[in-house]
Amino acid sequence: MVAGMFFAFMGLYFSYYYITAHATLVLRVSPSSAVTVLLTLLASNIPGRILPSLLSDRCIGPLNTLIPSTLLSAMIVFLWIGTSTPGGLYLVACFYGFASAGLHSLYAVTVHAFNVGWEGEAGVRTGVVFTGIGVGIMVGTPVGARLIRRGEDGVVSFVGAQVFTGFVWQLARGAFW
Repeated sequence: MVAGMFFAFMGLYFSYYYITAHATLVLRVSPSSAVTVLLTLLASNIPGRILPSLLSDRCIGPLNTLIPSTLLSAMIVFLWIGTSTPGGLYLVACFYGFASAGLHSLYAVTVHAFNVGWEGEAGVRTGVVFTGIGVGIMVGTPVGARLIRRGEDGVVSFVGAQVFTGFVWQLARGAFW
């Protein structure tokens, strides 16, 4: 559980921070259009927090909802690598915002579900998982940023960072599985 949460949060926020930079530096869109891409990502986050929570509560449980959410998030980040138009980036932002929101809304519930029956140690177990989450958040985005490369011709490449982000999402899915 700790490893899954660590890797999931390690890959979660890179897209939130760098999708606007990708839009302006790689796709050459205006800064206002790049902010609109971010707003699209954030707006699609709203139904992405509600629907997985309902599915988790009514049908399959929090961990079984988190697994497909991490798989979809990884797939969408890998699709982002091939995006070469602003319209494609809007689609990636929309779907990534929806898919990654499952983690935002279900991580605390999933941790609580693992603590059922451990009332005496629930606080310690929760603290360990949340420490893993904090370290993942603290490490993931800076590592991704370090993987962004500017070529000698001035062309910026986000491919290394996108592969890293998709890979850690896949590690999270594997750890949850």
